[in-house]
Amino acid sequence: MNIITQLWNYCKLGYRLHSLHTEYFNHNTIDTGECHRLIDLIHKNLIECGAICIKFCQWILPILDNIYIKEEDKPFWCVSLENLYENCPIHSPEYSKEIYLNEFNENFDDDYIIIDVIGSGSIGQVYKIKNKHNDKEFAFKIIHPNVKEQLSLFRKVIKVVLYCPCMRKKLYDLVPVNYIQFINNFEEQINMIKESNNLLRMNYNYRDN
Repeated sequence: MNIITQLWNYCKLGYRLHSLHTEYFNHNTIDTGECHRLIDLIHKNLIECGAICIKFCQWILPILDNIYIKEEDKPFWCVSLENLYENCPIHSPEYSKEIYLNEFNENFDDDYIIIDVIGSGSIGQVYKIKNKHNDKEFAFKIIHPNVKEQLSLFRKVIKVVLYCPCMRKKLYDLVPVNYIQFINNFEEQINMIKESNNLLRMNYNYRDN
């Protein structure tokens, strides 16, 4: 995804969020047909914007829940966005094998076969794989395409928004969170060396369990 397409996706998302806010301001409710239409479009835009926006949405949903949802039944907007927890885009096995080749200088298919996609999250995708030589099974995790480039652009967009007083005020009025902290946390989460070390530590700590 090139930077022009990514910026266009951010513009569409920003415009529809603004339209949703205007609709809410005019009717004092987010439960109208037009609001539901805009929420469906926002859901689609979040996926188009990529891993960072999907992760950000997952990150702020519990916060929005605490701020805005008082009744037991969840509103349409919350149910729609919660769908992003389980239904994230899936990238191709060919891409994953290409990354394996780049990292290890070996062909994935020489030693392994992919049995299944265990799951796809906002950041990466996990496969169940089997070693062809000894039949041992492993989990194989790959970061989604272009995540680092998306993070760099997201950081720049957030800095521009926070630099403009009127945009910053509207953003913090809607969702009062630390946006820079989110970016820093995301950067840590895409560090697979840290994740691997954490898994090894957990495996060691529970070795007798």
